[in-house]
Amino acid sequence: MAPHLVSHSPVPQKGVSPMTHKKPARILIVEDEGILAKHISSDLINLGYEVIGITASGESAVELAQSLGPDLVLMDIKLKGKMDGITAAEHIQELLGIPIVYLTAFSDTDSLERAKITNPFGYVIKPVATRELRAAIEIALYRHTLETLLKESEARNRAILSAIPDQMFVLDRYGTFIDYHAANADNLFVPPEEFLGKNIEDIFQKDLAAIFLEMLEKTIATKQIQMHQYQLPIAKNLRHFEMRLVPYSNSGALAIVRDVTEQIQAQKDSELSSTKYKALFNGINDAVFVYPLQKEGSEPFIEVNETACNRLGYTRQELLKLSFKDISAPEDAQPRGSQEVRKKLLNDSWTTFEAKHITKTGKIIPVEVSSRIFPYEGKSAIMSIAKDITERKRVQEMMIVNEKMLSVGRLAVGIAHELNNPLAGMMQTANVMHNRLSQDDLPANLKAAEEAGTSMQSIRAFMESRGIPRMLAAIHKSGQRLASTIANMLNFSQRRESQVLPHNVPDLLDKALELAASAYDLEKRYAFKSIEIIKEYQDDLPIILCEGANIQQVFLNILNNGARAMQEANDGRLEGAEKQPLPKFVLRLKHEKENKMVRIEIENNGPSIDETSRKRIFEPFFTTKEDGKSLGLGLSVSYFIITKNHGGTLEVVSEPGQGVNFIIRLPIREQR
Repeated sequence: MAPHLVSHSPVPQKGVSPMTHKKPARILIVEDEGILAKHISSDLINLGYEVIGITASGESAVELAQSLGPDLVLMDIKLKGKMDGITAAEHIQELLGIPIVYLTAFSDTDSLERAKITNPFGYVIKPVATRELRAAIEIALYRHTLETLLKESEARNRAILSAIPDQMFVLDRYGTFIDYHAANADNLFVPPEEFLGKNIEDIFQKDLAAIFLEMLEKTIATKQIQMHQYQLPIAKNLRHFEMRLVPYSNSGALAIVRDVTEQIQAQKDSELSSTKYKALFNGINDAVFVYPLQKEGSEPFIEVNETACNRLGYTRQELLKLSFKDISAPEDAQPRGSQEVRKKLLNDSWTTFEAKHITKTGKIIPVEVSSRIFPYEGKSAIMSIAKDITERKRVQEMMIVNEKMLSVGRLAVGIAHELNNPLAGMMQTANVMHNRLSQDDLPANLKAAEEAGTSMQSIRAFMESRGIPRMLAAIHKSGQRLASTIANMLNFSQRRESQVLPHNVPDLLDKALELAASAYDLEKRYAFKSIEIIKEYQDDLPIILCEGANIQQVFLNILNNGARAMQEANDGRLEGAEKQPLPKFVLRLKHEKENKMVRIEIENNGPSIDETSRKRIFEPFFTTKEDGKSLGLGLSVSYFIITKNHGGTLEVVSEPGQGVNFIIRLPIREQR
């Protein structure tokens, strides 16, 4: 089949490139079966994509990809000629980086194994189903877009890091230098080859090394930033340095060292020249606020820099009439600048926290605020430096979504095989059976009935008496459920947004109990209210910062699963299940002060979980239910919410005959 170009007007609102929504994705088809290629092209056009070319050879595919620049290539693995689809895909990926989705037969195992090496963006199994085709293309385009954005973000972050003048050193818990970054190596006390792999005690004088090691121990123990200023001879000149030790991983620290020689000199000069002071103050790229140390927190600022005014949209005169309470977003339970910050500063040189500032126009800006006590006009004051972290938050959120999408992408081939192929055969066969058994006006039906010595009316009467139409309807309903499974799987990867606010854990758990009771009453499957609830709540539990709706959903998922398991066991629905006692939940809440965690236990006395299932219980799509009523996503989503979104832990404990106990631990974070 000779290669040719195709141009069609796109269907609005379909097939657009993900995250751009400007124009339809441009697709190149490489398939040596002419009829199949035209069928795929027609499906793509109906879905709103733009088919820019069709070719049957690998060599031509490489040439067309270079000349046309498609957004995606649908590549048949087995092509006639010297260059097969896998080799052509390798060339296109190497030259252009265009995402490849393979077209292949399920039985072609060897080719699939070889194709994996090329890192494809997806597979579509022949015969091609429209839903499978669209899902594979959308996932591939979305993944390619996310990977491109991630690479751009990484390059941008590397550029930012290279522009930072500070020296950075990675230390293990014993004070050994592991790695470093220095924009200017001339400012290093000793060359890298003389300190990498060595201990602080081997590099610095005994007194200074002792201070550094004490700071390191405190940083690791408290997970708080430590700061110290010191002097070192550099190139025969005495230089002043400021070091901040920041917790890094679980067993080390990041030392950020800044040469503050000029800053100290500038501070001395500022006592003589207010002009120099203001130039330094207003030259800081982050917003700076100065306010009294001894007041109660609602007093106006006594100094602000130009960055603060420009960011918040106020004039200097307007901003000096406001306080931290006035510029803090309503979501902040306790606006910073309060007595809490003052108490911390009396014990530590610096304190750092995240907050949300609100501009004059109402825009919310996430910031990281670092505060310290310093002398101002003969008195002690607090200076807070607010760094805009909007970009950091956006990148973090995108990385989380990217991880979820990549997880779904890796499962796409299995989902397509397990669901779409059986679905197509089942639905097609059911439709054919329905037509042959119910349509009296089809000549073929009438002829077959006559040859068999009967009539269509008799056949229909027989079928209805035997419940055949009802069975066909059941087949159709099963097919619809399989189609719904695919939709739910894709929905699993969708992004959810929620606010982090202070919440009372007992209130969240009690609300989940109310929702569980209502849900089961509506479903009429079992009465949740008949389950005995025992609450063992510790008094004076601390307030936690969390996404309340998501944590409540986790509780609800666990309660629903436990209630269903206990009910099914008592109804004898679980094969081999022993006779169970009356259903009961024991809910325990405890403050683990040593771990700075709130421990939540949801224990039921239903059937226990075997060791194999317990190890896989949080995997996506894993379920022990055989009635098709569960996709196996509830607990995997719950695990994601607890561990990834909140930095907590979720585990399940189950011994034979002892029921099941889900244990959740959520960190107690300071209210920012």
